[in-house]
Amino acid sequence: MYGDYDGPNKADKGKRGGSCNRTRCQDSPANYWNHGSYSWYCAGCAIDIGQDHVNLRGWMNEGYPKVGHAMFETLEQMREREAKMPQLTTLAEIAEQTRAIRMARREQIKNSATRIEEVLEVKEPRRFEPKKPPRKRKMIRH
Repeated sequence: MYGDYDGPNKADKGKRGGSCNRTRCQDSPANYWNHGSYSWYCAGCAIDIGQDHVNLRGWMNEGYPKVGHAMFETLEQMREREAKMPQLTTLAEIAEQTRAIRMARREQIKNSATRIEEVLEVKEPRRFEPKKPPRKRKMIRH
């Protein structure tokens, strides 16, 4: 069970280095950023929230696949992760990177379409030949 604080929210609640964002805790220092709630938490609450089976399942199914990092991080961990990321500084570099990704994807799609045709041995489509209209029957009158 987390904290037993039972008072008004502290002014620095949820801020980096301030009080934990959990209302019943509000311990200091809050050095763990929660990428889901966009607030800072103390170490104990970061562990409790991060290991809760509902939160963990939600993060692993929805959060992690999108961002590729932990639910909680310290400022140092975030800076270290960002330093490892390639930095694109100009619009021209970003455009070139985007164009390269698109070209690679087009080539990948083209190659997979060729492989599918080879596997399925695609043949010429049969020509449509309309059937002859049915003969009109003569009406016999009695």
